[in-house]
Amino acid sequence: MSDDTDKTNIDELAGRYIDLWQKHLAALSADGEVAELVAKSVELMNSSAATIAAMNLGEHENAGATSGNPWAQAGFQGGATAAGATHGNPDHDVDELTRRIAELEERVAELESRPAKRRKGAGKKA
Repeated sequence: MSDDTDKTNIDELAGRYIDLWQKHLAALSADGEVAELVAKSVELMNSSAATIAAMNLGEHENAGATSGNPWAQAGFQGGATAAGATHGNPDHDVDELTRRIAELEERVAELESRPAKRRKGAGKKA
């Protein structure tokens, strides 16, 4: 085979491949739900990329401040609920953590103050 024939075959194959994908995408875009999902996904990817770019440029404090949550903007509803309210106040987070550690310390102290129970078979020698 000559180089011209190989080039023609590759060009023809590439053209058929592009035609196939165009038909496939046209069929997908005819479905309203799929088109909406693709649009939301692209919007989410774009806003995420913008946020990451802003973070890489050292603007992470302002990243997303004007755009809000890119997931919510794209219309995605989270399946899980938040563990608690987000306060955005680091002092509150530290206070909450300190309070929870104190509660754990009290529980451990209570458990340690109880008399030890002997387990079955404890102290037996084989």
